[in-house]
Amino acid sequence: MKNFAPPFPVGYNSGADPYTLIHPTGKLPMMPLLAFIDKQGIMRAQHEGEEPFFTDLEQNLRNEIEALFQAKK
Repeated sequence: MKNFAPPFPVGYNSGADPYTLIHPTGKLPMMPLLAFIDKQGIMRAQHEGEEPFFTDLEQNLRNEIEALFQAKK
């Protein structure tokens, strides 16, 4: 991370492998994979593969983010 210095927050997990965190069932992930993880590290939503979510990605992202903000109130 020091080499790339991304302009966004990056989570760090020193113990479990990321594949296990994203796919606890052991299923092979489909691509693309999009996960919404909150500040506490809890996965709030996940979309993958050929889900309808990706057909109108911009609008669906807006809807998902707005719903997550509403749930926090």
